[in-house]
Amino acid sequence: MTRTFSRLAASTAVAAGLVLSAGATAHAEGTHVKDKASDVGLVPDIRSDAYDVLGYQASIDSGIDLRGMRVNHGSTTVTLRLKFAQLGPETNVSMQFRSNGRREVTHYLLSVSKRRAIVLDPEASDTCSVPLKTRTGRKGILRATIKRSCLGNPDRIKVQGGVFSGDLASEQGALHVDPISNTQVRAPSWTRWLTSG
Repeated sequence: MTRTFSRLAASTAVAAGLVLSAGATAHAEGTHVKDKASDVGLVPDIRSDAYDVLGYQASIDSGIDLRGMRVNHGSTTVTLRLKFAQLGPETNVSMQFRSNGRREVTHYLLSVSKRRAIVLDPEASDTCSVPLKTRTGRKGILRATIKRSCLGNPDRIKVQGGVFSGDLASEQGALHVDPISNTQVRAPSWTRWLTSG
């Protein structure tokens, strides 16, 4: 992606809503994406393109500094498990999915509250509700488990996205973002293709 994750998160969330979910599945094909440590971005005003990368301690103090993501594609569910240096209570998730070799995004996962997320299709139709489970604090974890039927029962998927905190509903104010990538700071990286287990 050429846009910063903040612009992606803002436009997606403002236009459609928020959602997320994570967990573990037996007999699933999975992958782990390690995130660059202490690379949280600060967008002083979500209406602008300004973007600053925070330092080590400021990234941790933001409450959204990711350390990695585990994705499992099982026979009935897709699960996500996000690990943080320190997870704060105001963290939101914005994920994208591609299915069956397609180049375009086929579904979005966006958090709508601390305990619930939704899956959206490209037309921003709400297809499923997804419960969220979190353990805040040091070495915090956020989990989501999505029914494969919510994603159209794909044979293969790719996942990318990240986390953010800030007031997207008002379309103004500051935003903290951390896209999931082991190579980039401002944009997320796609996982490899994962076949249903």
